[in-house]
Amino acid sequence: MSTYQDALPINPALSPYIETYRLIRGKKPLHAKEVLPRPGATLFFDMQGMRFNGKEEVLRTPLIGFSTYPIHCATITEDRTCFVIKFNAYGLSRFISTSVDKFTNRVIDAATIFGAGIEELYASLQTATKLVEWIQLTETFLSSRLIEPDDITREIFRLAERLRRMDEPVRLAAERKQVPLGARQLERRFKDLVGTDMTTYMRICRFDHAQSLLYTQEALSLSQVGYEAGYFDPAHFSRDFKKLAGTRPGG
Repeated sequence: MSTYQDALPINPALSPYIETYRLIRGKKPLHAKEVLPRPGATLFFDMQGMRFNGKEEVLRTPLIGFSTYPIHCATITEDRTCFVIKFNAYGLSRFISTSVDKFTNRVIDAATIFGAGIEELYASLQTATKLVEWIQLTETFLSSRLIEPDDITREIFRLAERLRRMDEPVRLAAERKQVPLGARQLERRFKDLVGTDMTTYMRICRFDHAQSLLYTQEALSLSQVGYEAGYFDPAHFSRDFKKLAGTRPGG
């Protein structure tokens, strides 16, 4: 059985970029699990190591980029301790100097982009016993790498937040005009910071909202969930959900 502890960022400077932290402890091996698409990258510190998509390679600091299909993972031992950082849609871009879209639909060793510092952090986390200690050590590392956004970047972040909450794709053209960049330049910059184009981003946000409703609003029917998440009709909801999750909602 596994236990889960969730927490929000402590450092206010990091809270705009990190959605949540999660500490997982347990003694039940994870033979097969799917990490479903979400609007943002996810970084794991797994003390025993994990395998992804059936590969033999064991990763202890895997990073999953923005994804549009399920990523398969499995643990390698019975005991498990894993610390998870869920960045928001553009969060990862504030801690690395390369374009986020290079990691879309990929699982990589975080050391390839964070360098030796991530390995030092991993070693420090092995001595942590409480969730707050995991967070403090991680935030010290991330704070040292934080890249402040310029004015245009801030505008794109605001656009991403508006699109995340928007259930009418027809308004996309109007939203784009609020950022002082040409259409091609805006699309390219958005992809650099988020990992995908705006239309795909909105699709994944809608799917992520539907997932949240399914887990937290059990009284809602599937039709109500689809409507609340911004789908046109139940058939659209069921079809798109299956494409992204591999199963139909509620299945």
